[in-house]
Amino acid sequence: MSLPTIFALSPFGGESFLEELITPPSEGFPVSRNTGNIRGGFDGHIYVGGKGAAAPADPVVPWDVDDFVEMGWLTDDGIVNARSRDINEVMAMGVTTAPVWSRVTSQESTLAVTCMGTRAEVLAFFFGQRTTDMTSTAAVTGGSPVPQFTTLIEQATTQPAEYALGIDLVDGDYLYRRFYPRVQVTETGDLSFVTTDPLGYPVTFKAMIGADGTVAKHMWANLALPAAAFPPVIA
Repeated sequence: MSLPTIFALSPFGGESFLEELITPPSEGFPVSRNTGNIRGGFDGHIYVGGKGAAAPADPVVPWDVDDFVEMGWLTDDGIVNARSRDINEVMAMGVTTAPVWSRVTSQESTLAVTCMGTRAEVLAFFFGQRTTDMTSTAAVTGGSPVPQFTTLIEQATTQPAEYALGIDLVDGDYLYRRFYPRVQVTETGDLSFVTTDPLGYPVTFKAMIGADGTVAKHMWANLALPAAAFPPVIA
């Protein structure tokens, strides 16, 4: 089957520069342009566990409630994953346009999220504490009633709090699950006590190397591998 050809004029005018554009066949788009592969509008869930907690076996099994606690509602800013790496590049004498050798010297993955529910677990996560470090005082009734209240003593520390972290991102039958065996809370954002907006608890955490040497485990439901290797293996 022959495909129609479209010629695009050069942006500099005239027809001296022509680019051939192949239009999709009449039967539909190729697999690489299947619109069902476009994902968005995620429902996101964050699960925090103790460092050393085990990863789920697959992307659909529920998180172990003995090891992980869901953080609840997240703001519509979503979950932002920033990734960066530093590369040491070596140039050779006489070669000025491209390095002849390189090595990754550091790479970093951080995740930022804002929790909305004011719960003991969220507060402990935000302040880098454990709920066992918090105290609950029972309500007092009678002549001078006092409501039940919880106390957290914030102290200076040189060691960031560490956790295991789970993420579920859901779009219909598409489920993307991440598991981080070890993360550190490296930054907490501003708390804004205002009339018009709900109180949020912004937290940024950094992925660290776990005990087994891994940084993260990714699992996608309903995502098949291609029959041929990618990138193609060149003999």
